[in-house]
Amino acid sequence: MTGHTPETTILQLEDTLAHEAAEYRQLVALTAREQAALKASDLAELNDTIREKQSLLPKISRWTTRREQLTAALAARFNLPTDATLTDLLAHVEGAIAEKIIALREEFIELMEQLIMLNHANKMILQTELARVDSTYDFIAAMFSEPNDNYAPPGASQSGSNRGYILNWEV
Repeated sequence: MTGHTPETTILQLEDTLAHEAAEYRQLVALTAREQAALKASDLAELNDTIREKQSLLPKISRWTTRREQLTAALAARFNLPTDATLTDLLAHVEGAIAEKIIALREEFIELMEQLIMLNHANKMILQTELARVDSTYDFIAAMFSEPNDNYAPPGASQSGSNRGYILNWEV
């Protein structure tokens, strides 16, 4: 990156951001696919999706490293602190390239918001499924325990009126 003009480095930064955004769009799509597999309890699809996500992470890492290098080089050129942000750099960039970088920055923000929402929803689905597995395990364990153990699902009372072995999978 030494010997490059700021304009060349800015163009490289824009290209790097475009590639990085493309990888993140793919990550969002894979995370949505992961959610569909979780909802459908499709373990084969879930496995495939997780493998694809894992193979994408090194690519994202390479683009992120490249972006950080270019940002640091531009920060040095513009006499900014080494931890200057993209917003800090944009104050020194003009014209159509600045507009492209601003659009890419806004897209990154949207992609990160989508990833956060998808990952949160996926976590909730997993937690619900784990609770179902735990309840099923507790139910089966109670069936094989002493008859006087009075199995009751977590949160239920031990009174005789609701003692029973009913398992509602639609909870």
